[in-house]
Amino acid sequence: MGELVYEIGPRLYVNLTNRCTNNCTFCIRRTGPTVAGANLWLDGEPPAEDYIRAIPHPERYEEVVFCGYGEPLLRLDALIVVARHVKEHSETPVRVDTNGQANLYHGRNILPDLVGVVDAFSISLNAQDNETYQKLSRPTFGERAYPAVLAFAREAVRLFPKVTLTVVDVPGVDVEACRRIAESMGAGFRVREYLDSGDRYLEERGGDRRGAGRRGGGDRERRTRVPDVVIRRLVLYLRILDELDLVDGDAYISSQDLGDRAGVSPAQVRKDLASFGEFGKQGVGYNARYLREELRSILNLHQRVGVAVIGVGELGTALARYISRRAGRGERYPFHVAALFDTDPRKVGQTVDPGLEILPAERLAEEIGKRGVDIAIITVPASAAQGVADVCVEAGVKAILNFAPVKLFVPDDVRVHYSDVSLELQHLAYYLS
Repeated sequence: MGELVYEIGPRLYVNLTNRCTNNCTFCIRRTGPTVAGANLWLDGEPPAEDYIRAIPHPERYEEVVFCGYGEPLLRLDALIVVARHVKEHSETPVRVDTNGQANLYHGRNILPDLVGVVDAFSISLNAQDNETYQKLSRPTFGERAYPAVLAFAREAVRLFPKVTLTVVDVPGVDVEACRRIAESMGAGFRVREYLDSGDRYLEERGGDRRGAGRRGGGDRERRTRVPDVVIRRLVLYLRILDELDLVDGDAYISSQDLGDRAGVSPAQVRKDLASFGEFGKQGVGYNARYLREELRSILNLHQRVGVAVIGVGELGTALARYISRRAGRGERYPFHVAALFDTDPRKVGQTVDPGLEILPAERLAEEIGKRGVDIAIITVPASAAQGVADVCVEAGVKAILNFAPVKLFVPDDVRVHYSDVSLELQHLAYYLS
């Protein structure tokens, strides 16, 4: 699992969760699992006691900051317990870095709960107006998020001695307009540089990473430990949520309802979701829109996924058209056809759909990196499949969907799924008698 706490210069940072109600276009999480050398992808959400054990000497730090790879105030109770530990054992000030949507998430004003245990807030304003906020922050709570952030900031200024609003200097942000918003509230203001890597994060914080806290394994390691059958059910849960009419951002769905629709028990739903964190409230259920966005993030469906089809026969052509046309409907469909390849010179240069030109197979290794291919779909004869897979793996592909009727041998860090229509038909034929 990832690190619960990590040091940068004289400050200790506390990484409570990987959940967030925003999916910001500029978020450093998009660059990888590490910040300043610290792996911040957690294996679930450890209890507050684990964090207390990881901070035996809070007096050694200039400041303790709740800031990791998620929104710390989603785990309000745990944050209060850990912050109180810091206060009881030192005079070190406590700061919370937040997106300001905690009151919206918890359905009440949580700021009074933090008086006496938190000294300062850094609130991500992110934009000068709601329209820009929606484009850059892509909040789970939709249009209600930005007004909630402003209200949270005003209340924080009323209750706490030090509140700073921050923005990232990216295209679309009117920094001076944001500064005026902060000044009108009586809050401080800071412009954060856009950071494209964890090392740049370290540079901005102005310190070297000394290393601290309790570790436990990387994101890929965590993902491979989750049984594949759980991932398949997560995909099903996401489909169910996608099919719901979620016009109301406050719509909730219970584990019973989700389980009934998926054909599994409520306990199985809760267990599956608990593999990745705490998403629901006892007696209330899951915020359906929030859970949907979290599942998209867990399944890597919050960003575009490039697919290459190798072997553009009847099956390859059908698959390419299906993916291309789904992507073209304007749906929240993350997959797009990045490239098509075939060995037949009569097919090379032809188009399957507008913009989908078939490339020569000998350019496979060269084009995979250029075109951002994440998944390779192999629809070539069995005799050629292993050679195609070898080229894809060598070019950096980590996921393969193989339609060729043959087992592929790939490194342990490459995932292969198989689809054999003939075998499935033979399997079904048994049940005809």
